[in-house]
Amino acid sequence: MKGKVNNVRLVYGDARFHLYQINLNNPVERTETVFHDHKFYEIHMASEGSYTYTTNDKQITLSQNQMLIIPPDVYHSSVPSSPWNYKFSALSFSITKIDGEEGYFDFFQKALLDCALVPINIPQKFIKRVAELSRRELYGSVKGECYLKMQATAAIYELFDILNQFGSADTLKKTTKKDIDNLVLLDALLCSPDKSLKDIADEISYSTRHTARLIKSIYGCSITELRKKQSITTKEDQ
Repeated sequence: MKGKVNNVRLVYGDARFHLYQINLNNPVERTETVFHDHKFYEIHMASEGSYTYTTNDKQITLSQNQMLIIPPDVYHSSVPSSPWNYKFSALSFSITKIDGEEGYFDFFQKALLDCALVPINIPQKFIKRVAELSRRELYGSVKGECYLKMQATAAIYELFDILNQFGSADTLKKTTKKDIDNLVLLDALLCSPDKSLKDIADEISYSTRHTARLIKSIYGCSITELRKKQSITTKEDQ
């Protein structure tokens, strides 16, 4: 079912969102999509089953009640990896910088890029909110259009609330076993001076931005600063 939302624009300070496509709970056959890219953000939300995404340098598995942010100009393909029907909702939008109160665009852009290409757990209510948004007619009455924009605003607000929680240090207390294993692996990889930030990100299947943010939140400094401290400690021990 393709949603009817096709031309919703929302403005916050110097940021303008353009929501122009929502696909709702499409059953997908076990066929691989062509390697392609977009000039907009794509957010895939899994309702059932699991799906494997391939980008230029990694593979990502998206499972039930998770979402994946695919930024503009990132080539990707995908194929269902579960034995049953895979259902997902896809929210597509662009964000551009315009004249207005500064700070909004940078905030939104940073949150999206920090959390891109990483499976993120999401509540069912967010999937339902996007589904509700996709059923709304854009035109028909002023009241209907205002209600649609209110629903779209609520969806954008909830999206960034999820992203901020995912990127904060507080969420480390709610990690899965895989996350805990990754934190143990992260500590070991940081002890290897030959491992770059990209090497570490690839090992734990996170984006480089999210890995850098994770290191900062746990160790209180960047990987460069941490390596300097390790080097000083090593020299003192010799």
